[in-house]
Amino acid sequence: MKYHRKTLTFVIVLKFDLIFALGVLETLSFSFSLCLFFLFSSVDTNKTISCFSTFSNLISIDKSKMVHYKLTYFDARGLAETARQLFVLADVEFEDNRLTVEEFQRLKPTLPSGQVPILSVDGFEISQSAAIWRYLARKFGLSGNTPEEEATADSVVDHFKDFLVSFKHYGAGLFFGKSQDELDRARKEIVEPAVQVYFSVLKKYLEKSGTGYLVGSKLTFADIAVAENLTTLKNTDFFKPEEEKTLASFHQKVLETPKLKEYLEKRKFSTL
Repeated sequence: MKYHRKTLTFVIVLKFDLIFALGVLETLSFSFSLCLFFLFSSVDTNKTISCFSTFSNLISIDKSKMVHYKLTYFDARGLAETARQLFVLADVEFEDNRLTVEEFQRLKPTLPSGQVPILSVDGFEISQSAAIWRYLARKFGLSGNTPEEEATADSVVDHFKDFLVSFKHYGAGLFFGKSQDELDRARKEIVEPAVQVYFSVLKKYLEKSGTGYLVGSKLTFADIAVAENLTTLKNTDFFKPEEEKTLASFHQKVLETPKLKEYLEKRKFSTL
C-alpha cells in the first residue's frame, strides 16, 4: 500500500497531539524520532509505514491503566483546595469526593488519621494536607526548580501550617457553628496577633525573592497554598488588601495565573 507524504505528515500531527493528550511524550519520543528519520530520509516507504504502525500501537494506551486520583474532603475549599488547583494547573483529572459532616463522621473510623483531606492514588492513601501538596507538586513540576527552592517552598508551607494552628480556633469554630462570642474571642485573642507575625514572615520571603512569587521566579505550590489562605483571610476580614499592598499584589498575581483564573471564575464560593 502506498501513502502520500502529506498524508503521513497529517498522521504525525495527529499522533503528536495524542501523545500530549495522554501524557506519554517522554516514553515515546525515541519511537517518534525514529519514524521522522524514516519519513524524511531515503529509507524505503514501507519501512516508514511499518514504523508509524508500531508507533500507533504504542500510543493506543488502555485508559483504565492510567492513574486514578481521588481527593476526599468536605464541600469547602479548606485544606483540599491547594491540591485541587495543582490538578488544574497540571491538566490532570481527579475524582473530587466532597463529604457532608454526617458522611465524614461515618467515614472517620476508616481513615488513616481520622482526618481529611485524603488523597488516594490507585488505592494508595496519603494523609495530611501538606504531604499531599508536596507529593502532587513534585509530580507536576510545581515544587521549585532546585533542591534549594524546594526546601524554601517547604519552609513557606510550614510557616503557613504554623499559622493555621492559631487560625483553626476561628475557622473550625465558624465551620462547625460556634457561637459569635466564641468566634469574637478567638479573633481578638488568638488569630489577630498570629496574623501579624504570619504576614511579616510572608513579606520577608517576597522581598527576598523579588519576583512577585514567594520562591524563585515561577509559581510553586507554596504560592498556591498561601494565596488560597489569603483568600480565606480576606473572606473572614483578617486580610485587608488596601492595608497590605505587598501581599495584595502577590495574591492578585497568583489569582491571575491563566489556568487558575479560569478555574476560579467557575468555582463555587465558600468562605473557608
